[in-house]
Amino acid sequence: MADVGSHHFVKSGSGVLVPQPSADPHDPLNWSPFWKACCITASTSVTFTQGLGPLALAPMFPDLIAAFESDLADVVKFTGVAILVLGFSNFIWVPISSSFGRRPVYILSQLVCLASSIWRARAMTYGSFMGACVLNGLGAGPAETIQPAVIADIFFLHDRGFWNTLYWVFYMGSLMVGPIISGSMALHVGWRNFWWLNTAILAASLLMTIFMFPETKCE
Repeated sequence: MADVGSHHFVKSGSGVLVPQPSADPHDPLNWSPFWKACCITASTSVTFTQGLGPLALAPMFPDLIAAFESDLADVVKFTGVAILVLGFSNFIWVPISSSFGRRPVYILSQLVCLASSIWRARAMTYGSFMGACVLNGLGAGPAETIQPAVIADIFFLHDRGFWNTLYWVFYMGSLMVGPIISGSMALHVGWRNFWWLNTAILAASLLMTIFMFPETKCE
């Protein structure tokens, strides 16, 4: 990167900072390494925990068939509906994030996911569990869209490759780890206990977001 147009070298060094930070110490680009680390840790926890649940169902299918007196075609819909709603939910979350900020989206979406996880753990009928899947899909959308915006808010262009790679590793990792954990738990302690574990993990991430994630979107 070179000194081009309105982008000028800042202080000393061989690189140029893109975008240019303002003189405001509250500008997210000017935050201390500590606050940037807190912010990205909380954001990554949201990405991981929201990705953990929607694809964790496959190893539970035999248990769900027995629990809800259903068949394979019907229980497969639990995953399909959740993923379908998850994709469309970003037509809601992204405009909210752009208008009101990243923090409200993270907190609200984690509350939705938390409610859906408790609902799944307690569901006694097929329709009830399907409703929880729809709610989970609605809440988990920000895992696919918000962290890259957070990274752009707080890091300069030359640092973003590393942090976007970190985001992608944790998001894709959650999709792969979820079925491994859920399958083992369904076999040994029952499928409902996985959703109680998922509830605890979501609650921990929600607390991290509340206390470690200041708003990153500049006015």
